[in-house]
Amino acid sequence: MVSKTFWSCLLSHWILGLLAATAPKKPNIIFLMSDDQDVRLGSMEYMPVLQREMLGKGSEFVNHHTTTAQCCPSRVTLLRGQQAHNTNVTNVFSPGGNYEKFTLSGQADDYLPHWLKKAGYKTEYLGKFLNGVNILNWASPPRGWDNIEYFVEPYQTTPNRVVMSENGNTPVAYLGYHQTDVMRAKALSRLEYLASQEDPFFFFISPTAPHVDDETMTTVPCTRHENLYLDATAPRTPSYNPPDEIQKNKLSWIGQRERMNDSNVTWTDLEFKRRAQSLKGVDEILEDILSFLEEKDLMDNTYIVYTSDNGYHLGQHRLAAGKTTPFAEDTNLPFSHLDLAPTFLEIAGLAKDGYPSFLDGRSLLDQWKNPEKPSSGDGEVLNVEYWGLGAISIPSPEKGFIKNNTYKSVRIIGEESAYLYIVWCGINQTELYDTNADRLLLGSWKVVSSEAPGNEIKNLKQAMQSQYDEFFDSFPRVRIAECLGYQLVSNEMPFYPPEAQSLATAYRKDTSSIGPSYKFKVMLGNEEPQGGPEQRHATLEDILKTSRRLTKEELDPLQERDTRSSA
Repeated sequence: MVSKTFWSCLLSHWILGLLAATAPKKPNIIFLMSDDQDVRLGSMEYMPVLQREMLGKGSEFVNHHTTTAQCCPSRVTLLRGQQAHNTNVTNVFSPGGNYEKFTLSGQADDYLPHWLKKAGYKTEYLGKFLNGVNILNWASPPRGWDNIEYFVEPYQTTPNRVVMSENGNTPVAYLGYHQTDVMRAKALSRLEYLASQEDPFFFFISPTAPHVDDETMTTVPCTRHENLYLDATAPRTPSYNPPDEIQKNKLSWIGQRERMNDSNVTWTDLEFKRRAQSLKGVDEILEDILSFLEEKDLMDNTYIVYTSDNGYHLGQHRLAAGKTTPFAEDTNLPFSHLDLAPTFLEIAGLAKDGYPSFLDGRSLLDQWKNPEKPSSGDGEVLNVEYWGLGAISIPSPEKGFIKNNTYKSVRIIGEESAYLYIVWCGINQTELYDTNADRLLLGSWKVVSSEAPGNEIKNLKQAMQSQYDEFFDSFPRVRIAECLGYQLVSNEMPFYPPEAQSLATAYRKDTSSIGPSYKFKVMLGNEEPQGGPEQRHATLEDILKTSRRLTKEELDPLQERDTRSSA
């Protein structure tokens, strides 16, 4: 994608990689990804280590966005280097998507760790993989990793109920500790091993902070951080709980939202504070990783990338808490997910003939090294799309799912102009924002704008020249006939060019046999919240003393469950 003077993408990525001129081996890569962390609301300002070591010494890509503002499709885009409409993993629940769909489609046999192995890398993963890794399929670990430890649902985003499986072995409960401290100790233990090996390594570390606890719908920080940032409140931007004259410009279900009541306003403030406290634990993980690299003299031969899977809103556009919208609070990131895989492959020195042919993104390594280098302008268009339910993520009677939240949108981010164009399902209403003049998206022009480029067109300025009017006028209009919870070609016809409706099916298998998604009942956890000051430097040896394997009853595949669906 493009340089930091372009793009408007979700959450901000920071790369720190001070490479030695004569490195003894290929550079290591450490990728640390938080969960549901906002960029636009300023959450990273509460992470002093990130500010000092990554932002202060590295590079920030401020205009990058996710292509789908939800965990599972965003993560698969990262791992495959493809848009969600090409992976067809479009939601966290079936039939739209989840871990089962990723494996059933065959994409688990051809993604990032497999490619990095071709370049001679050891590949390791720690933390949250994809939604849908659960007590039914834990014995079939995600393929491609030399070592992988992953959370097992229903204990994936439950900070005081930590259950993980290593390489498909019987899941272990880490009792008496907060999830963030377990992640920190395990990350340091694995780094100790990786540093002793001859091969370079790629280490993907994925804590779930500041994601809400699925059982309480609240963010749960380590207890030692509960007295931090007590005066922090959700930013009162002009888009925060706006009056009717502003909200009326929104379309679809968002335009019909009532103003938040005092209870929900208070909730956004409490959640903002808890999220900041929760991220202090992630900042400690980063601090300890950097200290380890310095101690082992590995810093000068290691790339470190920090990002999130998607953004988050708290009160913007009258939405109390959540994600999945096309607006920048939910999509802006530190680094475009679409470009991460090809960037990692270039860092790894993989020969071009070893690259997969289906990549939608491109390497940004040159732009990181030369941030002031002029862009060709051919990366200023980004597709953001979503299929399925919207969600109100608060523990109140208002909590629930919104059915008409499927949309397609395009962001255009150039040096002279920037726009966001949205088409909503069913009603096929459109919104067009000038995001340079209206960064907070308070107004809306209900018009259709055609800006798809021809072969020789590199940017919007060129596309708007009069000689292309007839060309663009011939394009079919984007439409989504029904608000389905999954991608269906016939529901989104016509495509342009017509062959685009293949949606990269040549690179994945049919998934029509996918089963339902389940929510299992939690059966274990800490009696009291954990993460006190005495656990700040707990080692893996300390944590293992109170751990145990799950019992047959706790892993019973016939235990109580609810069915979930993206539709």
